[in-house]
Amino acid sequence: MGMGARLPWPQASGTAVTLVFFGAVWLAVWRRSDAVVREHGLALGGLMGSQADGESAVAKAWARALGWALAMSCVVLLPFALLWRPVVLRLGWPGLHAFALHRSSAEWAALLATQLLVVALAEEAFYRGVLQTRFERSFPHGLALAGGVISVGNVLTSVMFALGHVATRTDPVHLLVFFPSLLFGWLRTRTKGIEAGMLFHAFCNMLSAMLFEGFLG
Repeated sequence: MGMGARLPWPQASGTAVTLVFFGAVWLAVWRRSDAVVREHGLALGGLMGSQADGESAVAKAWARALGWALAMSCVVLLPFALLWRPVVLRLGWPGLHAFALHRSSAEWAALLATQLLVVALAEEAFYRGVLQTRFERSFPHGLALAGGVISVGNVLTSVMFALGHVATRTDPVHLLVFFPSLLFGWLRTRTKGIEAGMLFHAFCNMLSAMLFEGFLG
């Protein structure tokens, strides 16, 4: 029986999984040396480690990560948003209506903060920081692409990422997160950290929430 069948999603199971991820990352990486933290891409732009970087270095690292996340959003999320409704219509999804958002600006801001600082940070730190790094040690081969790599380790991590989502939400449709996971993993190899993937991950989740609420809510 999956976790989602025992605990009410998203409150209890989501919190439990997040705490497990943060605990695993702390034990495996964050409590260790700065070299280990950097190797796993978990310095968070210089915020983590025994010797934190200066404010200007941290700001520069996060600005670079944001640039990558926005660029990936333009390439991937903009076409996805434009094609979502036509595809859903063709699939005959019931309940589709004119686009309308019902949350306030403050509620959307709170959701973004949660997606960024809880969901995306925990999942990227665990999957891309810990698992992908460990898998790539054992399976270093991959396809070089635009300065990054779609590695065997990335593929294996993405399989685990997809299975993890199905285990907590008990819906096979969540296997589709395998594909954005490959992009998160590519960003990990391209930027040498999880910051860009974490931001892009949060943007993906926000767009999904907006589309489902806007057209189906």
